[in-house]
Amino acid sequence: MKEKQAHTIKDEELRRFSHAWEKADPPPTNRESSELLFAVARRFSGMDNEGIRRLALKIRDWEFLLKMAGDHRMLPMLFLRLSEVAAAVPPTVMERLRAEYERNVFHGLANAAELIEVLKAFDRETIRAMPFKGVVLAASVY
Repeated sequence: MKEKQAHTIKDEELRRFSHAWEKADPPPTNRESSELLFAVARRFSGMDNEGIRRLALKIRDWEFLLKMAGDHRMLPMLFLRLSEVAAAVPPTVMERLRAEYERNVFHGLANAAELIEVLKAFDRETIRAMPFKGVVLAASVY
């Protein structure tokens, strides 16, 4: 009997959760931010600097853009593209993007250095190893 009661409670919780989920507001969107991030992600799609500049000039809520780019792990990429049209971007936004870009570069280099040390340790023990991603893989393949 206890098992049936526990099962019923879980069912009730699930129904309540499902009902709450249906009522939840969808995440906010901002068309201008979405368009800019999409253009940035498609770097080789033919979107030139002028197109990026025009999209940047349409941004009304830079905080939203930065949050959205952060959620999608696109801040460093966004910095690289917007630095080409920096006059269309508020200086405080460019500074925040630059700081995130530099932080990302630092972490990438630190991770690469650590991976190189691990690979050297494997090599000393004659253990064959190949990284599956990152700077070291790129350097070993090319």
